[in-house]
Amino acid sequence: MDSTRLDSLYQDCAVSLSASYRNVILLLDAGKTADAAKEFKTSFVPEVKKFYSESAETAPQRYLKDCNWNAEIKDLYLQTQKTADFLDKGNVKNSRAGLESLREFFYKLHTDNKINLASDAIYAFKKELDRASAKGSLTKGELVTLGSLESGVLSAAPSVRIKSEKVQFDTKAKAWTEEVNKIFSLSVVDKGQIKKLKDITNGFYLEYGMDFE
Repeated sequence: MDSTRLDSLYQDCAVSLSASYRNVILLLDAGKTADAAKEFKTSFVPEVKKFYSESAETAPQRYLKDCNWNAEIKDLYLQTQKTADFLDKGNVKNSRAGLESLREFFYKLHTDNKINLASDAIYAFKKELDRASAKGSLTKGELVTLGSLESGVLSAAPSVRIKSEKVQFDTKAKAWTEEVNKIFSLSVVDKGQIKKLKDITNGFYLEYGMDFE
């Protein structure tokens, strides 16, 4: 299959993977590990296998110039298999780590190829917030970095799903940024404010931060 046709196949596959990934995360959060394993095995894994079989030797058009596609798609396939195994065994800790590695895979794939999606910007904000707040406080420099990442959410390109839910997304993005900016404007961002910041960010991420296309 040529690279232009693979672009269309990739978009369809990535949209399906996004929906399945989000379902798996929500099921794990609800304590339904067996259901999460079933969702991953019956939806996510087959999509990866299908795309791997079609594109292992030829990259989609968007990845032709700046991507070692053969290595990338093999890495996705192997990470998917490992995560499926963790889920099947009911190992929640390793399953979450595997799922995080898959989210990171798509984030890095996009950033390495200069693809800037709003969902990736949300993920980047959440990732930096989790890293910076692990010590229980945020420095002025970390707040500046987070503020820069926050502004990137509204300026990035919408994902396929965000395009289809533009009004809803705009409303929720506005509410999120207003709450974030209120916290950032405080003279001191204490543990209570950090928890609030993480809670509102996690909610926003669960809705719109897991789109791979």
